[in-house]
Amino acid sequence: MRATGAALILLSAVAYLFAESRMHRSQEKLVQDILDAIEQMETLIRWENRTLPDSIEAQAERGNAGRYFSKIAEYLKSGIPLQTAWTNVFSSIQPGEVSAILCDVLLSGDSTFLRNRLSKTAEQIREFQHKTRANKRERQKLRVALSLSAAVLVVILLL
Repeated sequence: MRATGAALILLSAVAYLFAESRMHRSQEKLVQDILDAIEQMETLIRWENRTLPDSIEAQAERGNAGRYFSKIAEYLKSGIPLQTAWTNVFSSIQPGEVSAILCDVLLSGDSTFLRNRLSKTAEQIREFQHKTRANKRERQKLRVALSLSAAVLVVILLL
């Protein structure tokens, strides 16, 4: 009975580690998809002379980030100003650093100003990705050590 309980506690720690790993991979995919969308919006404005609302609507087909851009397009169709719609949609995404970067984007001005702002935003997201990747291995080791140590401690206390 004790061995079964100990095994279940350790199994729950391993399940937690897998869930955390999956969540972080999902966030990384979302951040990359948003970065790709920002870069494509800049390209659409620069080379195809598309308007910002049109370039946002074109991003609705994206896999991970598409739902955010389609929500912005829905807000625009209902009469909500672009800056408000953008901020409302991106204020709640995770990780918070990317949310802050996206909410700081000023979406007004001429096409040159917009392209520069989108380019700067893309660069800030790339810097965030680089910083996150540099610290990923250390954080993962720490997470594994803490969860397995806590699980072993609980097993020892219960025995």
